[in-house]
Amino acid sequence: MAAQEHPVFKPPINPGIKIWRYMSLAKFVWLIQNEALYFCRSDLMGDPFEGHYSRLTAVGEDAWVAAQLTDEVFRKMPDAENIFRRNYKKILSDVPREKLELFISCWHMNEAESLAMWKLYAARDDSICVQSTYQKLATLLPSECFLGTVKYIDYDTEFIDVNYAFNYIVHKRNSFEHERELRAVIWPPCVHKPFTSVGDGGLIVPVTTNDLVERIFINPDAEPILQEIVTTLARTYGVSASVLKSDVNAPPDY
Repeated sequence: MAAQEHPVFKPPINPGIKIWRYMSLAKFVWLIQNEALYFCRSDLMGDPFEGHYSRLTAVGEDAWVAAQLTDEVFRKMPDAENIFRRNYKKILSDVPREKLELFISCWHMNEAESLAMWKLYAARDDSICVQSTYQKLATLLPSECFLGTVKYIDYDTEFIDVNYAFNYIVHKRNSFEHERELRAVIWPPCVHKPFTSVGDGGLIVPVTTNDLVERIFINPDAEPILQEIVTTLARTYGVSASVLKSDVNAPPDY
């Protein structure tokens, strides 16, 4: 098993970079009980631009058609310009449907914990963060998955190439740049082995959690007992990763 390669899904420069997933205690229990990751449908991610094209792409028909017609073979096709114009309009009109067909698991790339990510995605005192690496996730994901880094752009001034529909799902607005996101993506129409669905909004994707998780952190504001509880839960479900109290809020010791 391993995530499949695709020109749109770019790996990080350092394949050993640490990746982090911040979550509630309930989601952590679900993760280790099911030995699986939850992939959310892209239109339910909370960002209205998720999986969408940029403004420049929306008005970029002329430039795109002209680029296609630089190919001599295409130029000689009967009615080539009108064919490409119709194709471009269809590509953009298909986007709402494609959003319903893409499922995502998001991770934060960073060599250290992020206080901002704790506050944004795991603010409760009983929340959890699991840490792995890009390389481990890429190796353990089923081959039906794609995996790559997100590129942050200005949606008013930058073009998203429409030749690959996956381009929409690996771009986000600059205002999300703090997330430093790595995302795993599944497109069910091209999957031969079906995954278990959670209603219409999610997929359950098996992964060996003991191999994936290197360390588990509990919220920096958690009561001490939570570390004991999480350690017991992890061992009960066969996860041997060390369980640590986050020290992002620790005062200087000097």
